[in-house]
This record gives sequence, C-alpha cells and structure tokens, in this order.
Amino acid sequence: MTSQSTIKYEFPPIDEIVCGIRFDSIKKLQSGHIGLLWQKLRPDFAKIEDRILVPPLPSEDFENPERFPLPRVWFIHKNRNDLVQLQRNRFLFNWRRIQPEDEYPGYVKVIDNFEKYLSCLQEFLAEEDLDVLVARGYELTYIDLIPKGQGWENLGDLGKVFPNLVSLTSQSILSTDIRIINWQTILGLPADLGELRVSLRNAKRDSDSQLLLHIEFSAYCSKPYHPMRDWFDAVHNAVIELFSNAVSDEIQEKYWGRKSC
Repeated sequence: MTSQSTIKYEFPPIDEIVCGIRFDSIKKLQSGHIGLLWQKLRPDFAKIEDRILVPPLPSEDFENPERFPLPRVWFIHKNRNDLVQLQRNRFLFNWRRIQPEDEYPGYVKVIDNFEKYLSCLQEFLAEEDLDVLVARGYELTYIDLIPKGQGWENLGDLGKVFPNLVSLTSQSILSTDIRIINWQTILGLPADLGELRVSLRNAKRDSDSQLLLHIEFSAYCSKPYHPMRDWFDAVHNAVIELFSNAVSDEIQEKYWGRKSC
C-alpha cells in the first residue's frame, strides 16, 4: 500500500472531495432496483434525489428510443455531508462542507467510506443477479476554498497566495484591478497514473456573498489500476504535494495549521 503524505493540516481549506469509479454500464439496472438499493442504504442515507446524467453517458439509455433514461441518483446521508451518486456507468462518493464549522474527516475516512459503499453496491448487484462491475477508470477531485482575508484582499494579491505561479501583479499596472481569474492547466501524473487538471477561479459564496478563491484538483485514470486503493493513495499524495508547493508557506501555517508528521 502507498504510504500517506506526511503533510497534515489542522484546519484544511477543503470544501469537497469526490472519489469515483467508472465502469461498463449496468445494463440490467432499472428504477425498481434503485428503490431496493435505497432500502439497504437507508439506515445512513435518509433522502434521495434524481439528477441529470454526467458524461460519459451510458449508451444503453439512449440507443433504445423506447427506454426512458435512468437518471443519476443522489443518496444523501442524514449528516448531509456524505453523498453517494449512482448512474449506470458511474459510482461516486462525496464529502461536502455544508456548514462553515463542519470538520473535514480526513482522506482516510473518506476513501474508506467510498470503498465501503462501493462494496455495498457490488453486493447488491450480486444479490439481484445484475451485472458484475467491470472497472474502466477512476477519479479523485479536491475542491479548496480560500476566502478573502486569508492572505489576500483582491485578485492582485494572487502572487502572495501562489508565489510559485507566475505573479499577475507584475504583468500590468492595472493588475490590482483584476476583475476575473479563470486559469487551468493539465498535468501528466507520474507512474502512468493518468492526468491531473488544476483550475483556479474567483467565486462568491451563495450563503453570505463571501469572496473566494476556488481551487480544483481533478485526477482521472482511464484504465483499471490494481489494487484500486493504491491509485487513490498515490494521487492523493500527488495533490497534497502540489498544493503545498503552490500555496504560500505563511498562509498554510497561519490559517490552516500546516504540520509535518
């Protein structure tokens, strides 16, 4: 098993983390099965919602014009932070910060829950004589939010937050009046682990109009990796290393309580 990163944060800026697996479509899956699956999950997941499908779309739902597409279904945990998502060809587990005081449980707890509920799905498919999951790839996404006041006051301060990126403050005499930032890059991950998309944009929180820097790390692998957990652990470590190298040490220590274990 891949060793875990030694970098830890007492108050990490993580707003959401998503662990996912893509697989061949579960062709036999019908809406009635979703209800039966909810019965198994209902002690923890008190609510479900139908959502639109996310790509890649399962072809089985669109090749037959007489078949109504099966939606992506959200299973919402009673704590509201945990979320399971299922569509014919995809399974996701999210942890989300709903309230500012919500405490991030840590990567290990999140990935353990992902594996736990994925196993529940696999057991259910076997019980109902449905398709066996054939993995086609994995995904791991982190969304971090840095509110105004944590090392920055306007978008001209980006160089203070991200000193290892090209400083926007030196590019123009108007840099202190930057209105919008929307930046993205795609990196190849080492050891044939796939690719990592890194994006940065300014945003505003709906609840209180708080100005934010929204940073997203999305890793994708388009083929199975054995064992699966090693892929997630290795990508987690890569994201932590990249994030810790990109953001100012002072901000990490002052606002998030960075420490090495």
